[in-house]
Amino acid sequence: MSNILVIAEHRRNELRPVTFELIGAANGLKQNADDKVLVAVIGSQADSFVSALSVNGVDEVVVVKGPSADFDPDVFETSVSALIASNNPSVVLLPHSVDSLGYASTLA
Repeated sequence: MSNILVIAEHRRNELRPVTFELIGAANGLKQNADDKVLVAVIGSQADSFVSALSVNGVDEVVVVKGPSADFDPDVFETSVSALIASNNPSVVLLPHSVDSLGYASTLA
């Protein structure tokens, strides 16, 4: 069994469409029935996205409370790093967006 970790992106209290594209890509990466897709949402209002992220193909939504509802690259880098350490995913999918460009290189 392996985990595939998707990092949700939201702005102005709305999920960005790229999040659902990543969920679809994650499901395409599953190699067997035991593989799990975890979607992490980060921010002070992360709880408000759980029901919208609980779609077909998502095995677990992980909420990471942050200090702000707005994007902060340092918070995302620290949070995603901790998620990787605790969930040991085989793949991590980040949006190709201006937000993820702010933390992906230092995370890698």
